[in-house]
Amino acid sequence: KTSLALSIILNISGRLMIPSMLISLEMTESQLGDKILAMRTGVDFSKIEEPKNMGQREWDSLTEKVGSLGQLNLHIDDSSYTPTDIVASIRGGARDGIKFFVVDHLHLINLGSSMAPRHQLIGKITKTLAALAKELDIHITVLSQLNRDIEKREKHFPTLADLKDSSDIEMDATMVLFIHRDDYYDADAPIGDATLVIAKNRYGERNRHPEVAFMPNIHLFCNPNPIP
Repeated sequence: KTSLALSIILNISGRLMIPSMLISLEMTESQLGDKILAMRTGVDFSKIEEPKNMGQREWDSLTEKVGSLGQLNLHIDDSSYTPTDIVASIRGGARDGIKFFVVDHLHLINLGSSMAPRHQLIGKITKTLAALAKELDIHITVLSQLNRDIEKREKHFPTLADLKDSSDIEMDATMVLFIHRDDYYDADAPIGDATLVIAKNRYGERNRHPEVAFMPNIHLFCNPNPIP
């Protein structure tokens, strides 16, 4: 899910030049930087983690393209963990003109010591973020885990019922988008074939399954038939 979110936000902030922010509760800014380097340069992620394994071709690619990373209109916040911190980060970013936010991910947010049921606390967060997006006229994408029940089914295609912990995630979202890869469950499936599942779309079509390609060596999701 992080790779898909990064693939999207790199297009938003790079190609479309829309100011964007990734609020990461799972990875540090340095770890995300390595992923972004792989995605933008085509150099294997494993080699970026271990530069001694890079050949001259990889070094040339890095040298040629690393300067363009500074042109990305992308900000990373890896220090916000509570709902209060995240709301403050989004409000501050919006004041600076940022329009596209990604929170990675919902189930790592520190819910504190409240005795309230977890599904109620998760629902409170999703309602807060939905209201914030409307108030500030911004887009907020929130990544979420799925229930483990999906792994027990014969068919692993995700549905809205697979969203973890709270039905409020579905109710408060304008759009719910899943990613499905056959090779995640079936070792004999072609590597790199992936499907986006548009399970909810308040203002457009839903139940569509556009095909995408996944390049595991650089952690990139992309169009299977790139536009020249």
